[in-house]
Amino acid sequence: AGRVARRIPPTSRGMVRRLTVDYSKPHPGRTMVSCEERDAPTTSTVVKRPKEKKTVSELDTAPDGIAFALTRRFGLAGGLAWLGFLTFGVVSEQVKTRTEVKAINEGAIQVDAPEVVLASGLKIRDLRLGGGDAGCGILGRTSGQKGCGEPRRGDLVTIAFDGLLDDGTAFASQKRDISFVYGNRPNESAGISRGLLEGISTMTQGGVRQITVPADLGFGDKEVETSSGVKIPAGSTLRYNVRLKRVSVAPS
Repeated sequence: AGRVARRIPPTSRGMVRRLTVDYSKPHPGRTMVSCEERDAPTTSTVVKRPKEKKTVSELDTAPDGIAFALTRRFGLAGGLAWLGFLTFGVVSEQVKTRTEVKAINEGAIQVDAPEVVLASGLKIRDLRLGGGDAGCGILGRTSGQKGCGEPRRGDLVTIAFDGLLDDGTAFASQKRDISFVYGNRPNESAGISRGLLEGISTMTQGGVRQITVPADLGFGDKEVETSSGVKIPAGSTLRYNVRLKRVSVAPS
C-alpha cells in the first residue's frame, strides 16, 4: 500500500490544509493520519478591460474645429475656403475701422473757441471739434446723427491727456492712452477726476478740449498719488488738455 493524499478547502484565508493517510502500518481500529497546513500559493490575475471606443466630436479635435471638420469632409479645399472666409472678415473689419477713423479725421475742425463756464463750475475750451458724429460706427446709433460719437454710460472710451497743477507740475502725459468704461468710478491713480468725465461727455471722437476742474469736481480735500508717483495736493485745481481718441461699444 502507498500514501493517498487529497486537498481540502482552506480552513482560513490564505491557508491550505494537506491531509495524508498512511496505510503502510495498519493498526487495529485506527488509521495513521498526518495533517499539515501551509500558505496557499498566490497567483496574480490580470483582468484585461476591453478598449473603450472613444467618440470625440470633430469640432473638439482641433483648435479651429470648423476648419478641421471641413477639411475632413471636403478635403483641403474645404479648409482653404474657411480660411478665406475668416480672412475676408478680418480685412472687412479693418477696412471698416479705417473708414471710420478717416471720417472722424476728415470731419474734425480746428477751432479757437472761447472758454465756457458750465453750471457746475467746470471750464471748457474747444481746440478741435471731433468728427465722431460722421463715422461713429457705434452699435445702435446712426452715423451722422448728432451726438452719435459722444460717450455714453457703458461705452469703452480711449483718451490721452496732459494734466497740470496750478504750479505747472505735470501729473499726466499724452504719451500713454487710457481706456476705460465710461460711467464707472474714475481711476484716480491715472489722474482721472469726475470733472474730466463731465468735460468729455459732450465731445466727439477726434476732438481736443482744454478742461479746468475746480477742487470740488477734482479730488476734493484729499491728497492723491498717481501711478507715476506724482502727489496731487488736497484742494488742487486740475487743468487738462484732453484728446478723445475712440468711443466704442464695451465688450460684454
